[in-house]
Amino acid sequence: MAISRHRLGIYVGDVAGLVAIVVVLAGVHYFVPPALQQALVFDHGQFRGYTLLTAAYIHASEAHFLQNLEGCLRIVGFPYVFSLVSHNRRWFWRTTLTLLLVLPVVTGVTSYVLLPVWYPEVTPITYGFSDIVAGVAGMLIVAVGRYMQARYGDTAAWAVSISGGLFVLILIGARLTGATDTIVTGGVGREIGIGAGLGVAIGLAGVLAGGWYLVQAHAQSAGRTWIGAEGIQETAILGVTAVVLGALLWDFFPPRTALAASDPTTNLVGHAAGLGWGLVLATAVVVLERR
Repeated sequence: MAISRHRLGIYVGDVAGLVAIVVVLAGVHYFVPPALQQALVFDHGQFRGYTLLTAAYIHASEAHFLQNLEGCLRIVGFPYVFSLVSHNRRWFWRTTLTLLLVLPVVTGVTSYVLLPVWYPEVTPITYGFSDIVAGVAGMLIVAVGRYMQARYGDTAAWAVSISGGLFVLILIGARLTGATDTIVTGGVGREIGIGAGLGVAIGLAGVLAGGWYLVQAHAQSAGRTWIGAEGIQETAILGVTAVVLGALLWDFFPPRTALAASDPTTNLVGHAAGLGWGLVLATAVVVLERR
């Protein structure tokens, strides 16, 4: 089927919009003077309100910048495609703008409140785009739910969203506690690690099985007894999405028991807050659009 010139223009404009975000990030990192960048980071010991927003666009080094950029590029296409297919493109861009402007503020406040409680010995300086990337992961969960809703109804959307949410929680919990590492290293926690690994595998299998079941149920309700090709396609889509999401979160939540001074660019509280607030803000945009 040929793509109309109007639709092609929309696709090109969307790609240009995503590229523009990357260009802004690169421009800030490479062309803003270091002294000014230092004034834009969020210093928890010297609260300056505007830095809650600006800190998200400052990076400590080129490696830090490229790491966050790579994480963003790994995942951002997924919520876009799901939104496009489910005719929620406008929601995608409204949510993206919200994540860029609102999420850094709420995650910054969350870190400001929680970090002193969990790590009282540290007065951190936080910065980097990773909290927003974590927010995009939350946005992806909502985008998948909207995709399933558009194709198979509310029940399918809730089932896949809840299954995906449980998979994410199991994965992050196992990763943060270091339980998954004991599968390789052995020791006292080996049984716990194996259990955590099985839990992650079962969660992923549940997402895939749920996708297959829902497609078959939809086919039967439409008067068809078998729809193998479509079922395989939907299961593959959900599976690839779960793997990409899981791989990103695996990298974003390394096992840590303390905020290491030797690695100041990793803020686990900020990542968790970014993921959670990304879910909340993406859902809020859905609710506001329906009013």
